[in-house]
Amino acid sequence: KAQEFEGLLLGQPVPHLLVPRPGDTSSQAAYSRYLLTGPGKTSPRSSVLDQVGKWVKLTGSPVYRNNLTVIAARSAEAIDPPSRPVKPDAGKSLGEFSLFGEILDSKCYPGVMKPGQTKTHRSCAIRCISGGVPPVFLVYNQQGDNLYLLLVDRQNQAINSRILDKVADPIRITGEVVQYGDMFVLKADPESYELVTQ
Repeated sequence: KAQEFEGLLLGQPVPHLLVPRPGDTSSQAAYSRYLLTGPGKTSPRSSVLDQVGKWVKLTGSPVYRNNLTVIAARSAEAIDPPSRPVKPDAGKSLGEFSLFGEILDSKCYPGVMKPGQTKTHRSCAIRCISGGVPPVFLVYNQQGDNLYLLLVDRQNQAINSRILDKVADPIRITGEVVQYGDMFVLKADPESYELVTQ
């Protein structure tokens, strides 16, 4: 179901919307970050991406799972910034980590497909990622919790076309984890990803 969101549209490291949180946010992030895709298995439309750097009213359908929210954006129109606009933080490096998990697309896996270890899930994820949907790395900790990390290379650039042969396989990635509020990014060059055989 489509909803309206107001926030700052950012293009790096991938298109996402910075939405101020209401009330007293002194003890937590002052805003939420929502990844953006297009209505299908694609990146957002050019009419949405043309608004990068502006405050917008964005219409789209959100999908929520754990620490990840993705909006399938339909449209975005520029609006006046709030009287006290938020400045996006530069991100806080949490250090280098070696993490085990699997590469998924950020749209269908959390939403339509539901978690699934199947060929259908793999082919859907490959179609989404090759179409421009941001890839994420799903990591489980010892407590059984899972965390989604957005994947980029060491230069903070998109890696979609370079990881299609590694989607939905058990992978170990060693790289720098950077926290942007409630969004976590794993920076590592795809050539360094290790396939883990069971």
